[in-house]
Amino acid sequence: MAHRVRAVGSIAISLCQVAPTRVDGMATLWKSRAVDCAAAQLIVREAGGLVRFPGMDDPLGAPLDLEPRAPVVAARTPEALDQLAGLPNV
Repeated sequence: MAHRVRAVGSIAISLCQVAPTRVDGMATLWKSRAVDCAAAQLIVREAGGLVRFPGMDDPLGAPLDLEPRAPVVAARTPEALDQLAGLPNV
């Protein structure tokens, strides 16, 4: 599925790599705080990408608090987003 894996060390920076199509998608393998990626998910969405918090009732419904709630996935296409959201640890 993945040709190369790159870990930048910041969820927001990794998400922003999806916006200009530097990468096709990204997924965290741990629960994330929505507040850590709020601005980045907006950048991805404005650039035509898709973002989802798997396990949340609303795909973008993670509360903006300090509690890690769900992993985050982003991709350029709906098919890639579904594939990333289906990873075992996500």
